[in-house]
Amino acid sequence: MKNKIAANLTRPRILIFCVSLLSVASVSIVRSVEARLMMYATQQAATTQTAAMAQTAPAEKTVEQVQKNIQVLTGLPVSQLIPVMNYMGSSLGVKCTYCHVNKDGKWNFVSDEKPEKGTAREMIKMVQGINKANFKGNPAVSCFTCHRGNNEPVRVPQLPIAAPTPFAETAETATKETPPTADQILAKYTEALGGSAAIDKLKTRSMKGTWLTGNGITLGYEVYQVAPDRIYTVLNTPKQGVIERGFNGQTAWEKSNRGLRDLEGIELFYLKRYPDLSKDIKLQGQFTRLSFSRKDNILLCRLSVIGILSLER
Repeated sequence: MKNKIAANLTRPRILIFCVSLLSVASVSIVRSVEARLMMYATQQAATTQTAAMAQTAPAEKTVEQVQKNIQVLTGLPVSQLIPVMNYMGSSLGVKCTYCHVNKDGKWNFVSDEKPEKGTAREMIKMVQGINKANFKGNPAVSCFTCHRGNNEPVRVPQLPIAAPTPFAETAETATKETPPTADQILAKYTEALGGSAAIDKLKTRSMKGTWLTGNGITLGYEVYQVAPDRIYTVLNTPKQGVIERGFNGQTAWEKSNRGLRDLEGIELFYLKRYPDLSKDIKLQGQFTRLSFSRKDNILLCRLSVIGILSLER
């Protein structure tokens, strides 16, 4: 009789214990699911926020949005306009005044007065067409392909063709000099400047000199820099007087006889390129590829010249 009573009392206890275990397990599962849902929601919110920031980031303006009378180079980022102009001028061996109007030291880039500007537009269209039709749009052909530093392309080779000069025979026993690597040359360059420790101590720099412009005008200039990215420049012009420019790391300004104004667009872009004190000193790490090119004898000094094959930064 006692055993039956004990058994009857034990069964409810076991049932209650099992129910308690199930309750604890259910709570743990629910909390685990809630934690995973919270983590997923957080990741989704972060992804959405990153995408929204990417969409709201301002894109660089194109040249036709900033400059006037752009007919061919539409879609070109405004920061690439001056490099493209310099490339075309160097390819033809000419200055800016070859195509653009400059009267009394004042530029009128909008003007189509010079016929050379119209010719340049036609040549750009021709080059673009050749690359599109034959090279899948890649810039395989350029101004320099034909002009080679002359405003008129050389149509025929100079005749008669000179007889080839045979290579001088060298003795088989002569040992070939192992060329240095680009890193070795840059290490020597750093050592000649006083070493990395001395370079790292540089905090200020000042420069004074003269600047000969493309149209033959000589200007006096002064540059004062303070690390990491502040710069102040003074330009002495014969007609516009003194022109001062400054950049404090965030904003830039110009002061002249016309008053004070903020610098924006392409002017701000180019001014921001110069404040870095180490740009012309710490060359390692600035380029994706450097290679040794040749050695030249200049002023009785044996110099190693680096051939820069790529300028991608």
